[in-house]
Formats: sequence, structure tokens, C-alpha cells
Amino acid sequence: MSSELPSYEVIIPALIEHGISNLRQNCRMQPGVPLKPMLAKPTKAITEVLDKFENKKFTCEYKYDGERSQIHFVSKDSKIDYPKTALDTNKIDKGVAKIFSRNSEDLSKKYPDILGVLDTWIKPGVESFILDCETVGWDKEERRVLPFQQLMTRKKKDVIVEDVKVKVCVFAFDLLFLNGKVCLEMSTFTRLPSLKLTISSSPL
Repeated sequence: MSSELPSYEVIIPALIEHGISNLRQNCRMQPGVPLKPMLAKPTKAITEVLDKFENKKFTCEYKYDGERSQIHFVSKDSKIDYPKTALDTNKIDKGVAKIFSRNSEDLSKKYPDILGVLDTWIKPGVESFILDCETVGWDKEERRVLPFQQLMTRKKKDVIVEDVKVKVCVFAFDLLFLNGKVCLEMSTFTRLPSLKLTISSSPL
């Protein structure tokens, strides 16, 4: 519970109202409350990795040299009412959205260019989601990823879109929540097709 919804402001009222035995059914992951991401762990040798994945299906992802980002979104037309404490977010033209770092830091003011076009990525029928992503610096002319050091030259808050010199590209690699449902219990091979049906992103 604490890893999916690390917010006492949401958990405690649910605990008082529904009791500890019903907490799981009434207090689940929701947009607006950042959750702890799954992180890579170092290994002693490649053989250790191969032993763990022997005779098992697995997928690999390219390691982008960027900033881990968690994008939370709820449309203004969403039929689900989330607790207000969970939606203390920035409003954009098409709804409510926020971006969090791997340490649950609010990055919304750092990336207004992402939030400004977020509604253009979302496909029909999508009312809410939480995406696990990597935000990288992007050279629009040469169409290539920039070094992490260049991405970090961007201001951390009060960024004006017109003044942004280091453009970014968002690579979404996992879908954690979709239209009111937690996706963590779904297999990776089920979540990935759902991810493609949720957004269609491109460099900014």
C-alpha cells in the first residue's frame, strides 16, 4: 500500500472510514500521488542476470541518458472522482496533469512544454493514466538525444516555454494506471500494448 499510494493524507481518511480490513479495496493508486518507481540494481556479473532469466520470457529497454519522469493525468471529463488531496495539480487546457521525479519531486514547473502539449498525445477514450517515462534532451535539427548534462542546464522552476533552449523528448516505457484501474497486476506483455493505445508521443 505504501509503495502504491505513499500519502497519509489519502490513506488515513480511508482507514478511518472503511477500516483496515477494507483498506485495499478503498485506497488504491491514483493520479496526483507519485509512487516509488522500480529501479535497476547492480549485479556482480552478467552470468547472475542470465541465470535469473533462464527459460523465462523477458524484454529489454534502451537506457536513455535522461531524467526519470512520472506523468499523471486526469481529463476534465473523467467520470471518476479522486480525493482532492490527490489532485493538487497544475491545470492545463484539457484537464489536470503533473510530472514527478524518481524522488517524488514535482517537476511540473520545470517541464511546462510537456504539459502544454500533453493533450495532443492522448488517444480517444483515455480519461486518466500514470506513465513511467524517461525525459531526455533532444536536438530537433539533428534528431538525436543530447547528453544528460545539457538537460540539467534547464531551469528547475518557473520555466517559460518560449525561453526553453534545451528541447526534450519523452520516452514512455510503462503504464502504471489507466482509466481508474491499477495496471501493476497486469503482466508486462499486457501493459505494453495498452501503453501504445494510450498515447502517441513525439519530440517537442
